[in-house]
Amino acid sequence: KTDSLKTVIEDLKLSTFMIQETKVYRKNKFKFNGFQTFELVRKTSKGGGLLTRVLDQLNPVLVSEGDEDNEYLIVEVNLNGHQVVLINFYGPQENCTEQKKIDFFSKIEEEIIE
Repeated sequence: KTDSLKTVIEDLKLSTFMIQETKVYRKNKFKFNGFQTFELVRKTSKGGGLLTRVLDQLNPVLVSEGDEDNEYLIVEVNLNGHQVVLINFYGPQENCTEQKKIDFFSKIEEEIIE
């Protein structure tokens, strides 16, 4: 699957891509030259995981990252002189309580406003 992903990235000339449900348990498992990598890996439970990759030339900076209960990565890039915020998240599922959903999206909103 990694080779297939690399082919798609090269063919489409992607400058950034994000993956949810990486299901990896250690960082830096996948290598892509020319990209800076930001990962959120679950430490205690199976599944989940986030990966955000951004071309080095966009000068990506990690703004904030969540944890196992609130999975998100917020990265800022410079795109043609404009600061752009990229948000990669794995939100609460339909079986979660309404309060958990409200808490999660309130946390994302807080991070954006800061």
